[in-house]
Amino acid sequence: MCVAIPGLVKKLKDGKATVDFNGNEVEAYVGLVDVKEGDYALVHAGCVIQTLKKSEAEEISELMSSTDERLPLEGKLSPKVTDEVFI
Repeated sequence: MCVAIPGLVKKLKDGKATVDFNGNEVEAYVGLVDVKEGDYALVHAGCVIQTLKKSEAEEISELMSSTDERLPLEGKLSPKVTDEVFI
């Protein structure tokens, strides 16, 4: 399973976006969706796959950071964690 986290589009050039993920910048292709500088975006396999409202990006980031404390180091995910984070 893959999980995409939101990042902030810092700049666009030659069909690529520089996307900032908490200080880590990566390049991603933008041919699949309409992207502008300042947008929040989900990136998967090197491509921007969706843009988000700032409130959506913040909500996803908050959920992802809160899972660090609740995810087990070994074994299966509890149904409660799975329902809260991945649905």
